[in-house]
Amino acid sequence: MIAGKVLRWWAGDAAFTLLELLVVITVCLVLAALCFPLLAQSKQNALSARCVGNLRQSAAALLQVAADKGNTITSAIGGSGPPRKDFWTAQVADALATEGRSLDILYCPVIAPWRHDPVANPVWYRRTYGLNAVSTSYAKQETVTENGTNYTVYTLHLAAVPKPSQHLLLIDSAYATGKFQWVSISSTSATSSTGRVQIRHSGKANAAFLDGHVEALLPGILKMDYGFQGGFDENFEALRF
Repeated sequence: MIAGKVLRWWAGDAAFTLLELLVVITVCLVLAALCFPLLAQSKQNALSARCVGNLRQSAAALLQVAADKGNTITSAIGGSGPPRKDFWTAQVADALATEGRSLDILYCPVIAPWRHDPVANPVWYRRTYGLNAVSTSYAKQETVTENGTNYTVYTLHLAAVPKPSQHLLLIDSAYATGKFQWVSISSTSATSSTGRVQIRHSGKANAAFLDGHVEALLPGILKMDYGFQGGFDENFEALRF
């Protein structure tokens, strides 16, 4: 009935009553309520897909740098003012710059406005995806002293990794006191004062592995398979796994 009247109204032959207008408005509101969550989820899915692509490219670039350094990954991960050149991100940035490629692949698109912007974000190389720098039987952390400054360096010899497809290389990360990513995760503790895993893609964290593939990992998997005891949720609130 209302549909027929709409056509007559469009032709100028009829007018809506107040009740009919209320019915039309109610239907529109119901449809909007149904569509908005779907649109929001579609946006999140698109951002997550971009994140997967960024992680895959970042991991590939890091592995290329490692190949040029005798299949070894080294990166500063903490301490009092390590030089920018010692962070894995700065090493990758140099390699990408020679190819004319954007450094925005080092950042998750969900986290804004952190991008490669040396003016607005002079510490851009610290606020990126996190390198998994947790000590293992085949990877180590050691203190380095340079120009009177002490800082920690992580070293991973690729040939020593027993199962590359199971070694977590880069992952969604966040810093304990700020709403931004962090360049490395050096502890599995739930209360680490440095970088921690962040669960920001529909209850999962995206991660790139040493063999180059990318997965979305649930907190339970991060705890059971990789020993992480906690991290942050999408709102940067502490989260125990």
